[in-house]
Formats: sequence, structure tokens, C-alpha cells
Amino acid sequence: EHTSDTAIVNMVGLLSLLYVVIIGIVYSDCSKADENTTVWPPANFWTVMGVLPIIIMSFGCHMNAFLVTDDLKNRTQKRVDIVSTAAIATALVIFIPAMVFPYVTFGYNVEALSLQNLSVNYVAVQIGYLALAVSDVCSFPLQVFPCRRSL
Repeated sequence: EHTSDTAIVNMVGLLSLLYVVIIGIVYSDCSKADENTTVWPPANFWTVMGVLPIIIMSFGCHMNAFLVTDDLKNRTQKRVDIVSTAAIATALVIFIPAMVFPYVTFGYNVEALSLQNLSVNYVAVQIGYLALAVSDVCSFPLQVFPCRRSL
């Protein structure tokens, strides 16, 4: 009934995603940075269009802000600002390393799913694929919550 009811599932999903980011950091090789790291300018127009879904997703998640605000106890503007700032800071701490480390190691050869650049012979990478699936499954309730509330 409330978004706070999904807190445990959301934490499991977030920790699963954090595991994948840590795998990307652990298996990155920063000594290859000079030979691989040419991120700007983008190769072509289609390279930019290839990351458009990521940009759209970042703006598409704001629909839950109203539900989270509605769920806050002792709701004040200051508390809403704190929650919003904490959410953005958490996303930055998780996603900036997830974006930077694979590009430092693999440059333009990095796959969209950076785990695909790593050998599946590593058990940690296999667990990473499972963690991504868990993260996707755990994000589903939060994504459909606005639809459910609108009925």
C-alpha cells in the first residue's frame, strides 16, 4: 500500500547492483588508461543515440518522487530535500564508478553491459550476472507502484 513497504526488496536490489559495480572496479585495470581512454568526442551520432535510453531512464524515475514524498512521516520541505539529495548522492556514488572504471580499462571497446567485458570463468562475474537479475526483479515493484496507485 505504501512505497515504504518495499524497503527490504529495494535494499536487496540496491545491494545487488552495488555488487556488480564493485566487480567492475575490482576487475578494472587502470594501467591501461592511457591507451584506451578516449571518451570525448564521441565516435559518431549513433554512439550518442546508443546511450539515449540511459538518459531517458534517469529522467523517468522521477515519477516515484511523489509517492516517496507522500510516504514521508512529518513531511516538511527540509525532509523532502534531504531525501532527494540522499537519493541523488547514492545514485552518483554507485553509477559514476560504474561508468568510469570500465571505460578506463576497455575504452571504446566496452560493452553496454560492462560485465560482458569480463571473463565468465570468474565465479564473482557469474554471481554478478545473477545479482543483475536480482536487481531487475527487485526494481519491478517500485516501477509499477505508480501504475497500481493510479487505478
